[in-house]
Amino acid sequence: MGVPSFRELREGGKATLARALAAIETEARSPALAALLDEACAHPNGHILGLTGTPGVGKSTLINALIARARVANKTIALIAVDPSSKATGGALLGDRARMTTNPDDKGVFV
Repeated sequence: MGVPSFRELREGGKATLARALAAIETEARSPALAALLDEACAHPNGHILGLTGTPGVGKSTLINALIARARVANKTIALIAVDPSSKATGGALLGDRARMTTNPDDKGVFV
């Protein structure tokens, strides 16, 4: 598997994006990962939005609405949710898709 190239990442689907995210966690000292990240930083093609709030304030509801609106506009979305309160890592990736009402077959959304 390994680290995908920037071209593969741009042309690939959800599996390639998942590979790139896994490489960030497992290939921290890899020259291939450094090259991928350098090229991605040199060619930004997106917007970053950070949301925070206490449990129960409606973050998931807001995210669902933002995703739905973006998809109506034919935009692609990648959502990475982080729990900064994780005692083990201080920033665990959340796997909680239960509150995300996205269609798993929608190739334009990665959660």
